[in-house]
Amino acid sequence: WRLSSLDAEYPQRTLVHHRTDGPRELFFVVNNERRRPQRYRLRLPKDLSGALAVWNAFDGSRRRVEAVNGLIEFELPACGAILLAAGPDVADDAEPAQTPVDLRTGRVEPLDSVWTFRRDEPNALVIDRLSFSADDGQTWSDEDLDSRIRPQVFEAFGDVEARRYQPWVALAKGLLSEGRPLWLRYRFLNTLDGRVRTAFVCERLARATALRVNGQAVPLKDLSWQWDRQFGQADITAQLRAGENVIEVCLPFDPLAEVEAAYVVGDFGVRLTPDRRRGELVAEPTRLHNGSWVDQGYPFYSGRMVYQTTIQGGTGRTFLRIPATTATLYRVRVNGQEVAPILQPPYQTELTAALTDGANELEIELVSSRQNLWGPLHGNQGEDTRATGPFSFEQHWFIMEPFTLLDYGLLQGAELVRTEP
Repeated sequence: WRLSSLDAEYPQRTLVHHRTDGPRELFFVVNNERRRPQRYRLRLPKDLSGALAVWNAFDGSRRRVEAVNGLIEFELPACGAILLAAGPDVADDAEPAQTPVDLRTGRVEPLDSVWTFRRDEPNALVIDRLSFSADDGQTWSDEDLDSRIRPQVFEAFGDVEARRYQPWVALAKGLLSEGRPLWLRYRFLNTLDGRVRTAFVCERLARATALRVNGQAVPLKDLSWQWDRQFGQADITAQLRAGENVIEVCLPFDPLAEVEAAYVVGDFGVRLTPDRRRGELVAEPTRLHNGSWVDQGYPFYSGRMVYQTTIQGGTGRTFLRIPATTATLYRVRVNGQEVAPILQPPYQTELTAALTDGANELEIELVSSRQNLWGPLHGNQGEDTRATGPFSFEQHWFIMEPFTLLDYGLLQGAELVRTEP
């Protein structure tokens, strides 16, 4: 066998895995170019040319293809891949593969730039500037980023040496004091006049001995959780007020103590302050526009967001294409019927089989990541950061004051591409 390029003398940035499985031959070809497609020709031994199939690793389906004189030609999009199987039984009961459609000749229909939407979990406000008290609330430190507060806490309790080790090692060495009360104070601004569902979330809240919101004690019994069972959640709807709100939580300072950001979650929007160092509660939007949802009320939102609109059926074949991608996955539904998800270039999926005549309801579900919630949130390289490690959260040469957040959403909208029958 031999793989050659139709675009260059030799295949460029191409990975090939060839495996023999008894009488079968398997070829996994990856276009490792990040921005451009590539065309290939695969030459097979003549005794294999009559039994050839494309195996779809996503859904387990098989499609029969024909090799002409032992040759098969195919195109892979940027970061695209194909799994070809040759030999006995590889294409049993498989339908012929469809001829790929060249969407460059299709008619492009941009979709409306305003969307109805729904989120699948509460919105979130990150509060990573805090102060602490090591003397049971008699005195408080100046407010600062959590990365700068952590070493101050260890110093206040005389446990500086313990920071050199993982908590269980420090405990085994007898370097950590245990059980002394550590008070953490978080402040945030609420611009809403009416009451909205609101909860306070922090790591290991179940171990807290006291929680106060605006001076009012909040019960710590029967706590729920958010995102992970280690993130305890306490309802503070009744204690929330317009203007500045102050949350104080007391945790035992021991090897499991967390001096981290805290969160307010609920049914509200979030707006970054002009210096982008804080967020504040605002009214939640009723529509989303094309562009980043970071600037539309959801700077720290890390769940799934479903964009909804109405499209018309048509003749020929219809494809949905996402011009600028940010999500980790796009799930697409037409009239409630799920079609193939969008996961990799060329970031498109066919809608034809799910469309009916007239109006059709289209949903594009964006699956984001937890980056804008759990960080790193202050990297001075922004989206150009090539690696993430402890330095991303601790080293001050890496950290900048404003939030540096990733953009999520339909940044350049979405479009239909229609081909003639």
